[in-house]
Amino acid sequence: MTSTAPVAAAAEAPLMDPDTIDPDTRADPAGLRAKPAARATLRSQAAENPLATFLGLVVVALLVAMLTTTNVRINRVEDKVDARFAAQDAKFDAKFDALDAKFDTKFDALDAKFDEMNLKLTALIAALNATDEVDAAVEGSLLGGSG
Repeated sequence: MTSTAPVAAAAEAPLMDPDTIDPDTRADPAGLRAKPAARATLRSQAAENPLATFLGLVVVALLVAMLTTTNVRINRVEDKVDARFAAQDAKFDAKFDALDAKFDTKFDALDAKFDEMNLKLTALIAALNATDEVDAAVEGSLLGGSG
């Protein structure tokens, strides 16, 4: 046998009984056509709750102050970084200047040695008074004798 669930009586389910429904909760066709209530303006909201308005203004002021001080902090960090880069540049410049001076002294010493060798060779050539052999050596025919 199959059994079906019994239908609830009106006494057991008062919400289904139209006599037990509160008349204030029934849908009013005229109420459906009524315009919705106008939204309260900001001025009236501020007048109704001044503490919330004041706290909102404080939050906005703190946000603006935080954004302003963030820019100042970033500028300070940039200044510190620029100062450190300037110090490093000064160190590098000092080291490069020292190396440049060292290279200049070495090259001056080499130039002096080349000048000394040039003077000695000139004196040797003049002492030998052998311009024919020197000319042949310059032409590359000193060893070969052909030509």
